[in-house]
Amino acid sequence: MKRWLGGMTLALCGALALWAADDTDAAKKTRDEGLKVKVTVEWKDLQLIECLKELASKIEDAGKGKPEFVFATGVSRNTRMGKYSAKDKPVEEVLDELFKTDYGYVVISKKGDKTDGGLLITKGAERGTAMAAKPGDKPGKDKPGKDKDKDKTAKDKPEPKAKPEPKPKADAPKDPPSGDDKEKTAAQKLDLIKMLLDSGKKDKAKERLEELVKNFPDTKAAGDAKEMLEKLK
Repeated sequence: MKRWLGGMTLALCGALALWAADDTDAAKKTRDEGLKVKVTVEWKDLQLIECLKELASKIEDAGKGKPEFVFATGVSRNTRMGKYSAKDKPVEEVLDELFKTDYGYVVISKKGDKTDGGLLITKGAERGTAMAAKPGDKPGKDKPGKDKDKDKTAKDKPEPKAKPEPKPKADAPKDPPSGDDKEKTAAQKLDLIKMLLDSGKKDKAKERLEELVKNFPDTKAAGDAKEMLEKLK
């Protein structure tokens, strides 16, 4: 176990689609068989890596492969997961309940790589397949709640509308977590794009690079993406 779990923290991510249609044999086996294995577990304040290690062991015991776990940027293998128990539930259901809205996972499909068929643990809501960024999404729209509130204010209370508008602009530069989140998300997207390039999928990688530059123009990852696009031309 130590061999396939040791040193597997990689800067990868959460927002590039690894479509089921591109599944390797190992990825398909994990998706169709490994995640379907029914397990019984009882955990109390275990580290994330310990929970995943036990699940991997149960999948292996069931003869459905031996998935490796890779950790995306921002995900700590040492995170304490609190109290959790499950009886005769599929692994995918256990992961869904354990992760809740804090973490997600993506089945890795990378032929010839030692992580092929493994699971990439991410920050987000992924469940088996990563979610691609929507073409219309922009970094500035990552807080839709505020925009909707402004629209409601404009319709129902015209006078207060002028007050909330300048505040987000003035406060935005003082909100490091938001900027950090964008940098992390962009970096994660870029790492998965590199995986596509390593798999020989240059056309898809080029398309994702263009999306990254468009949706995250002010990030370091966007600058790197531009350089990669130049080399692909």
